Amino acid sequence: MAIATCPGCDEDIEIGSRVRLGQTIICNRCGARLEIIAVNPPELDWAFDESDDLEDDSDDLDFDEEEEDEEFEDLDDEEDEE
Repeated sequence: MAIATCPGCDEDIEIGSRVRLGQTIICNRCGARLEIIAVNPPELDWAFDESDDLEDDSDDLDFDEEEEDEEFEDLDDEEDEE
């Protein structure tokens, strides 16, 4: 049975006899989602999930709906004047 260490909490995790590169596992101690990045010896790192990355990017956007509404109101006023 192969054993690897969680990078988050240093817990030893039993992986099993069939270790596959890219295999994802969950640490029972800290709940981290991990991926096997090396097979011999087994090594773990945090798993990358594209949907998590997309959600993180949307949080970084500095978007103010009120400012956008004001811009459209200004455009509407200009059209009315013509």
